[in-house]
Formats: sequence, C-alpha cells, structure tokens
Amino acid sequence: MKAISKVVAVLAVSALAFGMFGCSSNSGTTTTNADEAQTYTSEEIGASDITVEKSGYSEVSQTTIDADGNEVQVPAIDFAFLVKNSNAGYVAQNVPFNVNGYNANGEIVFSGGATCMYVYPGIDTAVSGTTTISPAEGVDTTIAEFTVEPLMSTVEWLKTGLSDSEIASMFTVENATAERTETGLNVSATVTGDLADGDKIYKVADLENTLEGHCIAIFTDADGNIVFGSDSTNVLIDQTTLDSIKSTEGGDAAPLNNVSITISDAPEYADFQIYVMPGL
Repeated sequence: MKAISKVVAVLAVSALAFGMFGCSSNSGTTTTNADEAQTYTSEEIGASDITVEKSGYSEVSQTTIDADGNEVQVPAIDFAFLVKNSNAGYVAQNVPFNVNGYNANGEIVFSGGATCMYVYPGIDTAVSGTTTISPAEGVDTTIAEFTVEPLMSTVEWLKTGLSDSEIASMFTVENATAERTETGLNVSATVTGDLADGDKIYKVADLENTLEGHCIAIFTDADGNIVFGSDSTNVLIDQTTLDSIKSTEGGDAAPLNNVSITISDAPEYADFQIYVMPGL
C-alpha cells in the first residue's frame, strides 16, 4: 500500500491557518490562557486521568529520502485515537501520548507519539499521526498488540468556567461529505460557532475577539473500529467576519470555516466523523 500523503486545503470566509496544531507530534508552543487562569497539578485538584476511549491504525508505507538522496518506501503506521477528559471544570494542557505496536513475543515493532495542547472536558478530542516501522534487526514485524498511553506526570490543569454542555455545543459541523477522486479522498464540511465563546477558551495566539479551533476527521470500518485519521486543520473567525455575515444574513452564528481536506491513497473505510476542538 502506498503512503498516506495528507494535504490540507482550507477555503474560508475569513480564516487564519497557524503553523501549529492542537494535537501534534512536535508541540512546544507557548500558550496564552483565557482570563487569568491558574495552573494546577493533578495532586492539587484531584484531577481524573485522561483516558483513551477508542484507537486504531492502518499499515501503510511512507516515502523517505535515503543517504544517497533517493526516494524509498518504508513501512509505516497511520494511527488515530479519541481521548476523554472526565475532570469537569478543568482543561488538561500539553498531554503527551506514547503510541506503540508489539509482536506476539512482546517486542516493539514501532514506537511513536503525539501531544495534545488542550484536552477539554465534555467532548472527545481526536488525535492522529504517522510513525515508521523500524524494529531492531531480526524482530518479527507482525503487529499483535497496539497501545496508546497518556503520560500524566507533566500534565497541567487549567480551571475553566465553561460547563461540559457549553463546550460540547461550541462548534457545529454541517454538510460533511467525503468523495474519492483522482487526487485522493476529499473531505469537506461547514463548521459554525458563536464568537461569544472565543473569550472563554484557551488560545495559542494572543488574538482578541476570535473563536479558534482545530478539526480532525476520524475514519472507521463497518464495525466502528478506527482505521485512520486526517491531519489537523486550524480554523478561526474574527469580529469583522461576524459583522459581515450578520449584515447579509442577520444571524448570530457565523460560518467559522469551510473545511476541505484531501488524503491521497487513503485506506478503505465505512464511515467518518469530523471532530472540532476549542483552541489551536
């Protein structure tokens, strides 16, 4: 199977795409907290652990450059998982995850990871990534066990005044479609949100009068098992856009973004869902 090459194109009324994601394998971004939020450790507030609700992967291949400058195909894993924060009233910040695969002998076939900048209560947080299979010499690469483990020792918690229901209703996804074309699997949707919620979420960029989020599409098989996910697509709406929409349509909720994602050589799947999480 060829590599999954994820190409993200965002078509927006007014949008800003940052070079950072809410969940990333290379997250090291300084955050800007909403209001004057205090940071707590799990011991200080008795926080519940982050739990991985569902996870899965597809075996693919990835194009790399060897020492001689030639393109070569190497075996890889495209993984995705859903995370839940059951600690109502607190947002988990900078949550790292280890993603590993083992053979029947318990030997590591692949090892990767991802970091979520924010994990809000009240919603499922979607995470996806790709890692190469590079076991030690002589190790059987047949995957018998796949694990996703949150590392809680460095996680900090930010108090939020948002209820779980307010977080769950912050974004609405409409008209989600997926179509295979000559360029790949094209996924699109319209995301709406109320700008008033922008001051209540934690932000990567210090932007006023904005509502920020990121979207990830998760794909499942006929039994509901996760098989792969898309890259994260950042979305933003500002006051100028909201005023423009209100003047033409008279509505309180403005289109946050028309999201378009193209995944070349995507594996087979039966269904998909687009998840939108607060913050970039």
